[in-house]
Amino acid sequence: MYDVAIIGAGVAGSYLAHNLAQRGYSILVLEKKENVSRDTCCTGIVSQKCLDLLKAPDNLILQKINSATFHDSTGETIRLWRNHDVAYILDRPGLNTLLKQKAESAGVSYAMPSIVTRIQSSDDHVTITAMDNKYLCRAIVFATGFGSALPQQAGMGRIKRFTIGAQIEVTVNTVSEVTVYLDKHISPDWFAWLVPIRNQKAFLGLMTQHNIKQRMETLIAKLIAENKIQSDWSNLTFETIPATYSSKTYANRALVVGEAAGQVKPMTGGGIYFSLLSADIAAATLHKGFIKDDLSAEMLSQYQKEWQKTLKRELITGSLIQKSYTILSDKQIHLLFKLAKNRNLAQFIKNTNSFDFDFHRKFLISLCKNIVTFSLTRQ
Repeated sequence: MYDVAIIGAGVAGSYLAHNLAQRGYSILVLEKKENVSRDTCCTGIVSQKCLDLLKAPDNLILQKINSATFHDSTGETIRLWRNHDVAYILDRPGLNTLLKQKAESAGVSYAMPSIVTRIQSSDDHVTITAMDNKYLCRAIVFATGFGSALPQQAGMGRIKRFTIGAQIEVTVNTVSEVTVYLDKHISPDWFAWLVPIRNQKAFLGLMTQHNIKQRMETLIAKLIAENKIQSDWSNLTFETIPATYSSKTYANRALVVGEAAGQVKPMTGGGIYFSLLSADIAAATLHKGFIKDDLSAEMLSQYQKEWQKTLKRELITGSLIQKSYTILSDKQIHLLFKLAKNRNLAQFIKNTNSFDFDFHRKFLISLCKNIVTFSLTRQ
């Protein structure tokens, strides 16, 4: 019998497995893919804080970022920058592989490919049915990514609001920095991006709840016509991304972490850093439960209290901003671009001490105060 079985060998799953194995627990990771580096629909943008948690080597960094240019539907642009690097593009397939290798070095066992079909919890263990195999463990953690029915089967909350992300690797002709498109014709509810990586390659993608393939075709045609990219459809990937968090992330002998719990930035869809923070909290909670010989739902509820203490306000604020954005028209977005230029937003971004790549709430409050002050002085 394993101490903990983790379903999913992505960032959250392998990172958590390594953390628990280092504490002396026997860990099994079950993953439905044959290879953890396949079919990864993620740009891999992370902060320095996230890099520090991952202990990622330099060769995993594809690009460093200190600026971005935003485009509206009229072609109006605004460029924002800092005097130092604020984010890094990671080799996402390489990150999955690295974390798996670290976990295996710590003694973690992997079963791949292994499709879990049934979970049965009893008073003293959990039975997992995966294809023709059965596994026993004292506790189970779902790190399945969004969309799996398994967490709900174990008594977790359902995430009802989500979006879809699409991404393709393209060859770039004229683009040298991160470009963000706030254009309702391309994405009516989120945004599109072009992120250079290396050797004239870039990630082109968008998030939306509506007609994503058609909108990707529109975006690609637009950028080809502008001579910014060359592209084909051979490496297009899709992923469903939660836009809110689960109301319940614990049950008897069970936890859920990462995208499966909705621990994702609602405005950007980024989930790596929040997944790592939550995985650390999950490891600490399970460790306490093992020491007390208590893996009941009441004991494991401490996990939800702790991760919400860290992330809940950020998730709520981000969700409110994203929902507000969906009701804006292209004309209103254009007016906001004009306001940002009149208020010299670029200089504010460059100099503010409130900017945090991971935690946006403090910065957004500071930005709103700045805009209100400007509006009052113009009256």
